[in-house]
Amino acid sequence: MERPQNPQINCALPAPAPSGSAILSDLLRTLETELQRRGLTPPTEGGMVNPIWFLAETERNIFLWRNGRSLIEQDQFEFWIDVEALIERRLGQLTDPDFSNPFINPVWEVSSDSMAFVEAEREYLVAFKEALRLIQTHAHILSRVASELRVEGSEQRRKIVLPAHTTK
Repeated sequence: MERPQNPQINCALPAPAPSGSAILSDLLRTLETELQRRGLTPPTEGGMVNPIWFLAETERNIFLWRNGRSLIEQDQFEFWIDVEALIERRLGQLTDPDFSNPFINPVWEVSSDSMAFVEAEREYLVAFKEALRLIQTHAHILSRVASELRVEGSEQRRKIVLPAHTTK
């Protein structure tokens, strides 16, 4: 599959400030596993549910690919995740799956008549969204602090907020 000819963003433009609902991608996996450990969200083990951090990494990989970049170059960017938008996008994909697109297929390697996987993921996404709603302000502030600490003594990286609004 060829990379698109037109890049998704102009990486030379000044970085936009992440909104108050965005979370630094580097912190998302820790946040999600901690919510699970505390019993605030169901576990994702067993392969019935794609964790939020996995969906975020998929968005990051798509962004890099569309911009002619590789995973080796990911450190040139600071990825922020608008978790609510990511969840809404995923819920839409679960409602209206596109089985021809492996990036957004909600039921990889599952027959189309086995909707238990889809329902399990939908329930997980709703539970995660509710748990996050309670701590979102704190998670965003911690993300900003982590971002500022990273900047001290190093080059500032271009901030990218995902999911981008150009994919389904």
